[in-house]
Amino acid sequence: MSTGKYLSTKKVPLPVHGQYSAVCTGQNIDAKNDSWKIIGAFKINVKNGGLISSSTVVRLMHQDTGENLHSHGVIHGGTPKSNHQQATVFRYKHSDDNWLLQCYNSITDDNDSAHLMSGDIISLLHKNTNQPLYSHEVLLDDGTQETFNCNSTLQWRIELIRKPIKYESTIALFHVPTRKYLSTKRVKYPNHKQNMVVCTGKELDFEHDLWTICDMNVKSPLLTCNIIGFKHKETGEKLHSHFIEHGKTPKSNHQQVTLFMRGNPDDHWIIRHHGSKVDLDHLMDGDIINLFHKCTNLPLYSHDVLMDDGTQEVSCNGDGSEDNNMV
Repeated sequence: MSTGKYLSTKKVPLPVHGQYSAVCTGQNIDAKNDSWKIIGAFKINVKNGGLISSSTVVRLMHQDTGENLHSHGVIHGGTPKSNHQQATVFRYKHSDDNWLLQCYNSITDDNDSAHLMSGDIISLLHKNTNQPLYSHEVLLDDGTQETFNCNSTLQWRIELIRKPIKYESTIALFHVPTRKYLSTKRVKYPNHKQNMVVCTGKELDFEHDLWTICDMNVKSPLLTCNIIGFKHKETGEKLHSHFIEHGKTPKSNHQQVTLFMRGNPDDHWIIRHHGSKVDLDHLMDGDIINLFHKCTNLPLYSHDVLMDDGTQEVSCNGDGSEDNNMV
């Protein structure tokens, strides 16, 4: 994280054993050399496509070479510049390919047991030697950055090879600070009988937490200035808000966010990257955004205030600058 470079290999063999060195390269991703596939730990069978939790032991297979991220005791050789425990890629399956993945949550300042998400900050602890994967601003002779294992705290960010969000894409909206999903439990507001929108668990519920991008006339990838709608997959109703005169949230007296069946201008939302007033970037999965309600110009908001049923209150509130506006 501190150097902002991607874990990779340049296929430079290390002396003694001839394994390729793992290095950190540029600050722009090289999809060929910088991509890794998470697979099951040595001699452990896992289901393809399954969710991965923190504190899971995994292997990381380099997509280009098909070799696994590997380390071994320093007795087998030190790194060229710092003489630390080497990190390499290794062709043959071995228990030295196993890494303990721990997700670091900057909100709670501790390890988080929730499922791994794109953008999460993690540490990778080499299972057999109990040393974390580490890099620093020490360059090798070819200009790449030395990577190794040592007894030091280190954070890496997971980035999925991302795809653009398009019209009719099915998505989930994840509230970043509280790590919960935008959803509904079909609890109705008493005054207008619209379903309340809430944030629920930290694990994705495929029945209640999925939304479809709608209300656009074009099928090209979305820009972060587009005005769009969100249709709740389960109910078929649209994400909606309205002026506060029509009702307030139960706990904080904010502007309500509901589901509404009939098409209405109050179903329209403007996408903005968090912290940006206006931009024209394509919206990608994993992006952190604000959703501004078009008619009232207030952003979607949630916080760790719980309703009587244990779900988390959702409203429109603020100016978009707070962390609680991030989805």
